[in-house]
Amino acid sequence: MRLPTLAALALLVGCGPGIDPLIGSYTFAMTAADTNTAPNTAASTSSGTGTLAITSNAAMTGYVLTVAHNDTNPCVVEGTIPEKTTTPEITVKVDSKCTFYSGSGTTVATITSGKAVLKLMDTRAMDTMTLDVAYSYAGTTPIFNVNFAGNGKRTYTGTRR
Repeated sequence: MRLPTLAALALLVGCGPGIDPLIGSYTFAMTAADTNTAPNTAASTSSGTGTLAITSNAAMTGYVLTVAHNDTNPCVVEGTIPEKTTTPEITVKVDSKCTFYSGSGTTVATITSGKAVLKLMDTRAMDTMTLDVAYSYAGTTPIFNVNFAGNGKRTYTGTRR
């Protein structure tokens, strides 16, 4: 009786939280470069702050990444670990969509590529996560109903919370 109980306890502890170094919450600083392609062509940059939370999905076959900017609603995407990797990293699912609502209108971003890479440091509090995503976007301005579209790249970098 004691052997099965100990084996079950070891299994639960071995699979418990904190084992997977990718799972966690990170405070980030974001930099972005966008290129508008319609109705005009223009390049712009932006920056911001927020939180990136990484959890495992329900089937424990991948990850759920929630990016919460300070000035808009969160974006939730899924990812998996690449087959051949030597560093803790997640490949973001291509074609994931995020809808953002803000004072400047509604924008839908479609992920064209993305990767989150964790740099392990001396302590967990010093670990650094970098999430790079490329995307296309399309949206509408609120007052004049002007459609716009383009593509961009964002980099989120930060340490554990």
